[in-house]
Amino acid sequence: MSNFNRIIRKMGYKSDREGLLTRYLAQKSQWDYHLGRTKEFILKTAESKKKGICVVLGSGWCLDIPLEKLAELFDNLILVDITHPSQIEQKARNFKNITLFETDITCCISELYEAYKRKSLSNFSNIPTLCNFGLPLDIDADYYVSPNVLSQLGSMVSEFFERKNVEAELRKKISAEIESAHIKMLPAGKSCLIADYSEECFDMRGNFLRKSERIFAPIPQGTHSEEWRWDFDLSGDYFIGEQVYFQVRGVAL
Repeated sequence: MSNFNRIIRKMGYKSDREGLLTRYLAQKSQWDYHLGRTKEFILKTAESKKKGICVVLGSGWCLDIPLEKLAELFDNLILVDITHPSQIEQKARNFKNITLFETDITCCISELYEAYKRKSLSNFSNIPTLCNFGLPLDIDADYYVSPNVLSQLGSMVSEFFERKNVEAELRKKISAEIESAHIKMLPAGKSCLIADYSEECFDMRGNFLRKSERIFAPIPQGTHSEEWRWDFDLSGDYFIGEQVYFQVRGVAL
């Protein structure tokens, strides 16, 4: 196992991915509306783009990706994630124009982990914005899709640091910088950003409990935007005895 794979395993990336699929299977009927709106927004935004290369950032299980239609629209479809589930690897083999690429799209996870180990996390300022999401720099796609991944980029790092008792303000600062760098890397005029940016919790009777932000970097206005609600967990399992909803915004950049 490479050093990088050991780091992402320690930080919980693979277990979080498995947990997401388990939650989807348990909440499928509630998630269908959100997943459908995400796919529709991706395809609507893709209409005006050149149909050469499409890059999907943080593709994961492809639950919210109109995979077949994007593969039909574009000459080349590149799915990018830190690792790919074996089921997606198998599915991609059915398409001649789909390439899977494994990389850290933040370009800074290893550096953050090493800064934590050196006890220099508070001085960390090495979150790059010119690394092309970890892809080879000569890849210049016609369409970039960031689908419901922005909140995860900061939260996965923050949750690991929380377990290590890193103070809340520093965790928030790092999350905001990771999110801001991701947004800056999305090329203007040929990108689609979809972000679950806030969370609302209710008790099982529907009484409002609290609202919190899921991302800390400002979402750009873009040329077109749409909003909808994601019924994330209505079973009272994610937060015991609470129903959880996410507010989602799709932005054409």
